[in-house]
Amino acid sequence: MSVAILDRSSSGESDKLKLLLLAEGFQVASISPASPLQDRLIEIRPRLSVIVSSSPGEALEALRMIRSDSGAARPLVFCVHTASWAEGPVRCIDAGADDYLGAPFHSQVFIARVRALLRRGLWSGRLDGHAESVLSAGPVMIEILARKACVRGRLVPLTRLEFDLLVHLARHPGRVLGRRDLLQAVWHHPEDADDVDTRTVDKHVESLREKLGADAGALKTVRGSGYLFSPTAPSISS
Repeated sequence: MSVAILDRSSSGESDKLKLLLLAEGFQVASISPASPLQDRLIEIRPRLSVIVSSSPGEALEALRMIRSDSGAARPLVFCVHTASWAEGPVRCIDAGADDYLGAPFHSQVFIARVRALLRRGLWSGRLDGHAESVLSAGPVMIEILARKACVRGRLVPLTRLEFDLLVHLARHPGRVLGRRDLLQAVWHHPEDADDVDTRTVDKHVESLREKLGADAGALKTVRGSGYLFSPTAPSISS
């Protein structure tokens, strides 16, 4: 599921929330104040927009732009305010926000509120339940919000990182993904880091293959490049 973070705060909180959402398996894109908001929303087509702000005026202006433009995507909106604002919950929800969270707050409270908001979106019919929460790739069926994966109807027990790795691979079928790319996308390893040990990727891929069983051949090694997930390929050893 795609999430857009509208960064309207200089506190650095947006980066922290992005990492939290990535760790939960969401696709996350950041929208800076300098970017054309409506154009970016149409491009990203997020199902949830998180407005992170420290100024009441900027929070309300971002909300107004999202809700007033009929040509843009109309996602669920979650306002996160990084400074004290007593009127925040009433002002933002009255302006069209679906939920509000003010500082200080715990990271797990934020994630719990995101999950609850998405569940309400599914139950109310604002989100397509199947399209938003289920990812299919050949014999693999992944329930994103429930964090469950099945292969040919068989539930596959996965660790958190194995699940995130499978989700990332399933979102890019037929594409060769380098080990460094996987470290950045799944483990959130810094792009410019020098101490890169790609063996952890290899170990998790091997573990994932074991759990895929007869369909392990869908996850192929491309020598010198990385890994290729081809879920429609015949189930042969690689």
